[in-house]
Amino acid sequence: MAVYRIMKHLVTLLPLLALAWSCSTKSSQNTSTETVSPTWQLTEIWRTDQNLLTCESVLFDESRQQLYVACINGTPAEKNGEGYIALLETAGGLTSLQWVSGLIAPIGIGRHGNRLYVCDIEQLVILDIEESQIFERLDVEGASVLNDIDIDASGKVYFTDSD
Repeated sequence: MAVYRIMKHLVTLLPLLALAWSCSTKSSQNTSTETVSPTWQLTEIWRTDQNLLTCESVLFDESRQQLYVACINGTPAEKNGEGYIALLETAGGLTSLQWVSGLIAPIGIGRHGNRLYVCDIEQLVILDIEESQIFERLDVEGASVLNDIDIDASGKVYFTDSD
């Protein structure tokens, strides 16, 4: 798994160029088709040497200064029950390879308070962070592949299903 820092340059020019382009008329003598785009650069800041199997998503926990990594460990269609959440330090060191295991194929992860919420194919799985274990499994009737998740400040959970 690699982590990258994204840097952007020339972003302030984009609104000015858009404004200038929108103000031009067809009678303008300038027929240049050259466009200027923002420049993005990815810089690798670390790479783990751990064997994290089929990493799907990562979540930074600011209060604990750690990373949760959802590892499918196969393909989502297998539903092999060998998925897990790995716990890493923000500098890339491994805290626990299978911090919580026994998941079907964890894809999306979100956090609220002491709970980690995991989209696990047809279930929403709630983990207790302090206890490092599954707190509750909620079947989502009719789900195909639950995949992305977000949680608002009040704790309301939103997730998507790729049906």
